[in-house]
Amino acid sequence: MYRVIAYVPSSDADLGNIIEKEGLEVKKTKKGFKVFLPLIKKGVYQIPRIILIRDHSIFVSLEEKANDYYAQIICAPDGKRINPTFIWRKEALFSIYKAAVIVIASRENYKIEVSLTQIAIKKKHDKVIVQEWEIGTIEEKEFLRGGIIPATLKNFYEPIVAAISKLKHNKSSERPFYIGTK
Repeated sequence: MYRVIAYVPSSDADLGNIIEKEGLEVKKTKKGFKVFLPLIKKGVYQIPRIILIRDHSIFVSLEEKANDYYAQIICAPDGKRINPTFIWRKEALFSIYKAAVIVIASRENYKIEVSLTQIAIKKKHDKVIVQEWEIGTIEEKEFLRGGIIPATLKNFYEPIVAAISKLKHNKSSERPFYIGTK
């Protein structure tokens, strides 16, 4: 569902090889390296010493995407749009530094259900803790009957509509939710 990444700014070309020798997956960027952190146990990721001794930032990488069975929308914890870090075709990649909500519309037979999960990222010493909790679910039938939505989900009206629409029209014809952000 997501990857936890440490970004290490550096112009040292050898640093990537040094980090890889520690058994970590590394990807070179224009101004540094993305290091994919290892999972220790559910929701807990290790920040290796080689990263801790350098300037770094931690983030979770999330995608806005869709197929015939589900659509995933990423939004802020208050339901507002957020800007993606990278856009490729009709999909978007988001770098989340503190918190976000993942809105998933899924189809089983002819029934569509939307679930909303909040994630929060906390750095504690040499670990990153990613907490997840469900903030609500709603069936499309209930939602379409006059746009009735539980009070706890009222801020997520637009992302819910976007997820349902993205699922129904699939990724090839639906524009991403983030378009139109300011």
